[in-house]
Amino acid sequence: MNQGSKTRAIDQNSDQARKNILYVSSFGNFVGGGEVSLVGILQNLNQDLFVPNMACGEDGMLKEFAEAYGIKVHHIPMEPVRPLSPLSPLRSIQRLRACMEQSGIDL
Repeated sequence: MNQGSKTRAIDQNSDQARKNILYVSSFGNFVGGGEVSLVGILQNLNQDLFVPNMACGEDGMLKEFAEAYGIKVHHIPMEPVRPLSPLSPLRSIQRLRACMEQSGIDL
């Protein structure tokens, strides 16, 4: 299959070929390098192949940035990174899982 055939195959099945990806940040603002890296990924993601989604634990500049790029942002309350109880992160995981199922997230 030559390059032109591959492109046509993707174009013909664009809805089926595009994968929904969920990026997760417990912060809504720029706190450190992780958020800066996430912005770089979102800016350079091939949106012909992938549909980016972002789960954010709070409102802020990171959420606004993603929305300005047309990225769907899901507000999901998340437990603290260093929880008081070892079971606390399970609530965040359950919320993320429900979001993924409802939104048809692939990855």
